[in-house]
Amino acid sequence: MSISLSRRRFLGGSGAACAVSILPRKAEGQTVRIRKDIATLASDGPELTAYRKAIVAMREMSDQRGWQGQAEIHDNFCQHQNWKTLPWHRAYVLNFENLIREFSGDASFALPYWNWTKDPLIPASFWGDDNPLAHARSADANTAMRDEFVGASNMEEILAIEDFEQFASFEVGTGTLEGGPHNHVHGRIGGDMASFLSPRDPIFWLHHSNIDRLWALWNRSHGNTNAPAWLNTRFENQFVSPDGSPVSVGVADVLSTDDLGYQYDDLGPEPDPASAQVAISIDFSAISELTVASDTITEQVPTGAPLSVVLPTNPGLASVATSVSEPSAAAAEPARRRVRVRVAGLQPPAEPDSFVRVFINCPYLDIGTPINDPHFVASIDFFAPSNGSHHSSLTYVFDVTPTLQRLGRARMLTVDEIEPQLIGISGDGTSGGEVEIVNGKISVEVAEAR
Repeated sequence: MSISLSRRRFLGGSGAACAVSILPRKAEGQTVRIRKDIATLASDGPELTAYRKAIVAMREMSDQRGWQGQAEIHDNFCQHQNWKTLPWHRAYVLNFENLIREFSGDASFALPYWNWTKDPLIPASFWGDDNPLAHARSADANTAMRDEFVGASNMEEILAIEDFEQFASFEVGTGTLEGGPHNHVHGRIGGDMASFLSPRDPIFWLHHSNIDRLWALWNRSHGNTNAPAWLNTRFENQFVSPDGSPVSVGVADVLSTDDLGYQYDDLGPEPDPASAQVAISIDFSAISELTVASDTITEQVPTGAPLSVVLPTNPGLASVATSVSEPSAAAAEPARRRVRVRVAGLQPPAEPDSFVRVFINCPYLDIGTPINDPHFVASIDFFAPSNGSHHSSLTYVFDVTPTLQRLGRARMLTVDEIEPQLIGISGDGTSGGEVEIVNGKISVEVAEAR
């Protein structure tokens, strides 16, 4: 376990390779802009007026600064299913915000965010004829984001996750925030939002502003990973400035929203590191000798049936599973060991807006098994590429420690074998969906804080 500040200051010299900087920092005396909840803004107010004006202008442009060009940047360079997802999108959204200021003529513009936990319907300002904010979508004005993904209870659990990789995403593999609410909003809205050309829908930017807000909120009490492989990552020439010059950004450049010149209206300024409590950065590593894995799997189950594999545990894994399930283990702060399930080779379902629920050791599992069942682990959704050429085989990682704890308290836990189970749910939420793994594996691992 290592200790780090949860809000890192800009590392001097790390942006030297940038042709242009997108990093307006507080130290340079620039005004800190406030990103506001779209629910608090009038449709004809300055923020949405500027946004519409810039969209109209950018749709007439044929280079990377244009509306299509910005979407192609995402299609070509976006980071998903790995731990670069949050910093890449923070840089991308900030760069876009700079373009909106330039092409709207409103130097004070700050991109709003859509808090879909409070307001699960697409904002009313994003519908209507002859409206630059409207877009072709599978969803309509009455389509709500599902509570099991974006509801307050689920978001509280996500924000309580201690490990950065489990919260965000892993070096390889999708974590809880990305695989749950992030992907769900993309798939639920549909249309371009369900593809890697999703930035063509104006709601994309408010969705990702909210994802960024959640990272900033999580950072108030949790530290990012200290791994050099993450901190030293750079995105070379992947963005574009208002004058058309290429922009390069590093992960270490984007770890403080204050230093980047913006705040969220419900968070305010970041605490001063000199007076704030130091957040604990907990990096977990899998213990290879305690990992059990299936053989290579290629399987598609009948619609509505669970895809599962029974994994006999070894003595070490069984011992850890038993210990973390004891009532006293739930009170340990912070937890030293977690039990995780890793699913590799998962295929995005063909049916739009369908998703998968994950359980362990549930002998009666069917599509009607509720998410408050003690065997439930998580609900996951999918964000598929627009061209089918990359990220088509997905890896998801789940922390099953809370499930083991529930089963232990209910005296329903057996640790001689662990059976991860995935069951598809159709887009209407009432019938079964498909689940398919191709050349993949399902494994159970013990991760220990280092």
